Amino acid sequence: MIRTTTVGALALTAAAALALSGCATPGGAASGPKETEAASDVAELDAPRPRLAVTHDDGVVVLDAATLDVVADIPTDATPHAVAAEDGRHAFLTDPEGVSVLDLGVWSDAHGDHGHSYETEPALTDLRFELAKPSHVVEHDGVTALFGDGEGEVVLVDTSDLADGADELRRIELRAAHHGVALQLEDGVVLTTDGDETANDSVVALDADGEELARTDDCTGIHGETIAAGETVAFGCIGAVTTYADGAFDRIALPDADGRVGGPKGDAESPVLFADYSRESQEGRDTVALIDVESGTVRLVALPTGYSYSSLARDGEDRGVVLGLDGALHLIDLDAGEITTSIPAIDAWTAPEGHGTPTPGVVVHDGVAYVTEPAANRVTAVDLDGASVLAEAELDVAPRQAAVVSG
Repeated sequence: MIRTTTVGALALTAAAALALSGCATPGGAASGPKETEAASDVAELDAPRPRLAVTHDDGVVVLDAATLDVVADIPTDATPHAVAAEDGRHAFLTDPEGVSVLDLGVWSDAHGDHGHSYETEPALTDLRFELAKPSHVVEHDGVTALFGDGEGEVVLVDTSDLADGADELRRIELRAAHHGVALQLEDGVVLTTDGDETANDSVVALDADGEELARTDDCTGIHGETIAAGETVAFGCIGAVTTYADGAFDRIALPDADGRVGGPKGDAESPVLFADYSRESQEGRDTVALIDVESGTVRLVALPTGYSYSSLARDGEDRGVVLGLDGALHLIDLDAGEITTSIPAIDAWTAPEGHGTPTPGVVVHDGVAYVTEPAANRVTAVDLDGASVLAEAELDVAPRQAAVVSG
């Protein structure tokens, strides 16, 4: 049985007024600085200034995305994992007992035909959602779904304005604890995995009252989700990719019966998913999958090197990005299904076993790939169009992973 409850709002106090250039206050009451910040701590910028949240064992280092200069090092009680919020300013930080919200201190406000951008000191906010062993954090259409593996629970959060606090819309209690994922669609339907400690093969669609609208039990070993064109949702499985669109589930078979997609990456404007691809009969990964959710076809692209689960990213130019074990970024044209460029980025590395060891990873924003290199305590920024390294940062800690906000 799946239960859903509605709970009260959690508020995060935002700052009062700060008049600049005759316009509204920076971010208004909704996105201005917190009351503990003096007005002079906010500076207006000429343009948005992206920042990186780079996690490590004891907290988060915030970097300027252009220079990779350290802006702040914020300690946390437990080792966090960062997921960038859609508002371009905040990041969700998961730890074993819940999800906190980090303000990276950069944002922009629109005023008619123009906008204003601002910066202030990054800070860990008071906003937190208690959840046992949170794993996947998925945002869509102003709502974030936080999945708790520890008790089989989904928390839906109104993230339309994190700077002004966020309403916890409801909690959905699943029938059993399992490693899963959930998200809410534009029409309010919630898609969530439904499994237990022995099996994780099902996805269900729930209405606002928690009533089941549709179900599939044919997605063995579910891991990872994404959204493609037409709000088609895809889940990675063994032997197939499960999709949901227009109220019904469907299945796209993979070329190998023991093939597996674990972390598909989609784009709301494209029907083609970019995904890691592995085979149970083969050690390691050296192939990626391009999955067309409209035609139901799958193309495999062989790489000249292996890669790891954290090695894939996608940019806004219909390109897939793979950080290979050879230390290069391999760019794949998702329309042509071929590698177009390989850019040396970091030292060659070896994929560790399991998910606990810090592993080189990549995130992409506005044509720049940010590569974390734990063995060297380093973060590298690479211009994908210019095929060159833009900046490097030597940290005092080993970076675990990174999330980027646009500012």
